[in-house]
Amino acid sequence: MRGGIIPEAKNPLNRALIAIYRPVFRAVLKAKTLTIALAAVILAVPVWPLTQGATSIRTENAKLATSIFVDIRDRDLGGYVADAKKAVTENVKLPSGTYLVWSGQFEFLECATARLKLVVPVTLMIIFLLLYLNFRRLTEMLIVMLSLPFAHAGGFWLMFRPRLWPLEKLRTQSRMHKPLHRDVPGGTDRQGAV
Repeated sequence: MRGGIIPEAKNPLNRALIAIYRPVFRAVLKAKTLTIALAAVILAVPVWPLTQGATSIRTENAKLATSIFVDIRDRDLGGYVADAKKAVTENVKLPSGTYLVWSGQFEFLECATARLKLVVPVTLMIIFLLLYLNFRRLTEMLIVMLSLPFAHAGGFWLMFRPRLWPLEKLRTQSRMHKPLHRDVPGGTDRQGAV
């Protein structure tokens, strides 16, 4: 190692700290009862709070902030927040300098809605363009595009009305994951008979 290690007494930082703390140590050693009483008060403050208040102080945008958490069940998030906003504006008068922000999952919902308002029209325009480039006729492109809402409506209708599905037997058998052996020509049924 090049050079030597400076002794603690010659280190300029240590010399400055010793000069600052030496009078404090002498005062503490002279007034022992006052030091013990002061230490007891300092230790008692966290145990016995003098005032009750918020458990934590949180700031947002350089202003004090507080949060109210709400769990929603059996209801859509957007509808609940719309009703809550209406109730708050009718019944709560905010002091000057305060404001409300509806955040959390609702903020994500608003962001996704704003993004979908841009993405869905662009996607539909791309689909229109690809169909037009494929068919080279406006009428055939419109026939395909106008049939899509009916296909979606039929799909949703069949999802919520499972008994109207035309292949109910096939659907239940595919759910059970059991192969059909009787219909195989030259095969055997489940009991082994030919």
